[in-house]
Amino acid sequence: MYYLLKKYHGKVNTAKRFFVLLCCFLFLLSGCNAVENVAPIAKNGFIDLSDMDFDEITTHRLDGMWAFYWNKFIEPSEYSAVTPDAYSKVPGIWNETNVGGTDLPGTGFGTYQLHVKSALIEGTQLGLRLFTFSSAYRLYINDKLIAQNGMPGKTAQEEAAEYRPQTVYFEAPDQHFTITVHVSNHVYARGGFWYSAFFGKAEQMAAMQDSIMQREAFLFGALAIVGLFFFVLYLMRTELHYLLVFSCLCIVMLVAISMVGQLTIFHFLPMSFDKLVLVWYSSDAWLFFFVYLFIHMLYKSKLSHTLLWIFLSVKLIQQLIYLFTPVLFYTQHLAIPASIINIIIVAGTIMIIILGIRNKQEGAWLNLCGIVVAAASYVHDDMFWMNMINPHYGELHHFGLFFFLFMQMVVQAKRIRRYFHETMAAELAFCQAQIKPHFLYNSLNTIISTSYFDAEKARVLLIDFAAYLRRSFDFKTQNHMVSLEHEIEFSKAYIRIEQARFEERIRLRYDIEASMTAQVPMLVLQPIIENAIRHGLLPLNSGGEIHVSIKQNSSEIIFCVADNGSGMDEDVIAAVLLGKHAGGIALFNIHKRLKRTYGKGLSIIAAKGQGTRVSWCIPLKIGGKRND
Repeated sequence: MYYLLKKYHGKVNTAKRFFVLLCCFLFLLSGCNAVENVAPIAKNGFIDLSDMDFDEITTHRLDGMWAFYWNKFIEPSEYSAVTPDAYSKVPGIWNETNVGGTDLPGTGFGTYQLHVKSALIEGTQLGLRLFTFSSAYRLYINDKLIAQNGMPGKTAQEEAAEYRPQTVYFEAPDQHFTITVHVSNHVYARGGFWYSAFFGKAEQMAAMQDSIMQREAFLFGALAIVGLFFFVLYLMRTELHYLLVFSCLCIVMLVAISMVGQLTIFHFLPMSFDKLVLVWYSSDAWLFFFVYLFIHMLYKSKLSHTLLWIFLSVKLIQQLIYLFTPVLFYTQHLAIPASIINIIIVAGTIMIIILGIRNKQEGAWLNLCGIVVAAASYVHDDMFWMNMINPHYGELHHFGLFFFLFMQMVVQAKRIRRYFHETMAAELAFCQAQIKPHFLYNSLNTIISTSYFDAEKARVLLIDFAAYLRRSFDFKTQNHMVSLEHEIEFSKAYIRIEQARFEERIRLRYDIEASMTAQVPMLVLQPIIENAIRHGLLPLNSGGEIHVSIKQNSSEIIFCVADNGSGMDEDVIAAVLLGKHAGGIALFNIHKRLKRTYGKGLSIIAAKGQGTRVSWCIPLKIGGKRND
């Protein structure tokens, strides 16, 4: 396969990237194999933990076959007095349990019981980590009620459904005790003991609870911060619509993760069971659509646009079904179709990214890695939530989503950097547009006039004019930096042409003590000198002098352009730096560009009739590297 890929793409790097991506995908899916629990498991409603060292083994899952009683709420004291109807797998759904030769329906009620034998002495502080049961439960240790979600009932009218993960604590009543769980489900398609119950000493369970909450809080914080960051970027650059889409995607992710985690946000926003399931299914549906929409915004094509409308139509129909049908209906009839739809959307998303790779679009490979890893973690967790697998490490969506976020931060950082460079190029182009036609016309007229009486001087002026034009349109440097020598020669070519026109009215003096190889922003020195001539010297009949000082110390290069021309008021200076003065657009653009790049712009000191002094500094170290 490697050599086929190499031949097809023509690049070894492409094949290597593909194999790295494939390995990441297979590594994640390798967790889809159920991992054998080396610790004791429950058999026929009994589990023996007497040989376990609870100080060494922090937590234990009470998985296995529990005694199960269908359509009965067995009292804890009745353990062993009533023959179980079946032994049901935990974690699992009772739909898969066979009673009387037939599989059970999703709705109904029943009792799970497990007798535990341990070497723990009476009074030992213990804990149980419980996620959710479908759809309400009461849990007893012997005859003591220690945990409850909602109100289990024999009918839909008696039941009050609730989903609320919790960790509960109790004292060991003896070395032998019985766990009894009354479970009912009259509103959801699948009922029963969905997830593992974790058991251990109280301090260990508290540490586990803290770890779960910290992990989820970290991911919530990352999603909230990233979402807010991209929303603020969008407010600053409203033409970049993909920033808003990604911000919305982060919010949908946050809700979706909460629905399969600790339901944290619903501790602060209490809602009924029906509404909670509606938000759960809706967030899962729109999560995949927003992922596709975001990728579509990055790699638009006719195909992506067509798929967008198809997926949007399907999701709207799906949402309408969620809104206007009972929970029992859509959880029973739409769960598998919804998963298939999501898989199709993921496939479409990957296809659009592959087209982006083929077209050599920026960040496509990183996006593909992020999508594949996130999709693999989702497939893994979907199988976990449906009790198809039961790995010891649990869910992977936290890892998958964090990896996807990380990839997006890298991709968007590159896109923002490119956008920044394009914006700077546009500003430089605007600066070049300040070469007004009358300047070119006057320069050519000056050269023509000079040629009548001094051909050699006209030849020199033509050379200067050609050098000025060549350097004026030199945009080859990707970071818009040039050597100090380039910037000085550019300004000198401009000055010589102007001096040929205005002769003694323009006098220039250079004072340079800096490395000529130092990198400085292009198109800064010449426009400031031009501004000094136009607005400082030429309004005076006698003209004046411009002093250009360029000094270098250990940390920066200090530029100063001073003239003894007409000067300006403080109000005009303030207006120039704010971009509100018609005659100072060039200075404002330079000020904004320097401030954005170095955090500090132009410093202008002037007084009416006493000249103007414009100064700025360029650090010698940029990004930890010397600039010379």
